[in-house]
Amino acid sequence: MTFAGMESIALAGGGDTATIATGASLSSLDAGAGSDTLNTNDSANSLTINASAAGSVDGTTISSFETINTLAGADSITVNNSATALTLNTGDGTDSLTSTTTADTLSISGANSGTLGSIAFSNLESVT
Repeated sequence: MTFAGMESIALAGGGDTATIATGASLSSLDAGAGSDTLNTNDSANSLTINASAAGSVDGTTISSFETINTLAGADSITVNNSATALTLNTGDGTDSLTSTTTADTLSISGANSGTLGSIAFSNLESVT
């Protein structure tokens, strides 16, 4: 399903998958209940993760996603709350994650993968 001219989208319960296309503009995207996945576009994305699986990606406010795939591009992720249970796959590109919290536990479990607090990540090249 493709949408045009929308400002905000709130998805219902269930396992939803949303994709933000290159050049797309949306003020907010709420996944609602269920196990939900967000796919960003193939360009360099700027992702911020705040409390309760909420945050923003390239100016779009997002909430209630359990999995985020940033796909290709040099993605920049800022984590302001690592207690949020989330799976983060940064895909291709040289990606970086910066944590602003003071009590993070970082665990590296494999090549470019591990956990930061309750956030599991893969394909991530740099953590600061």
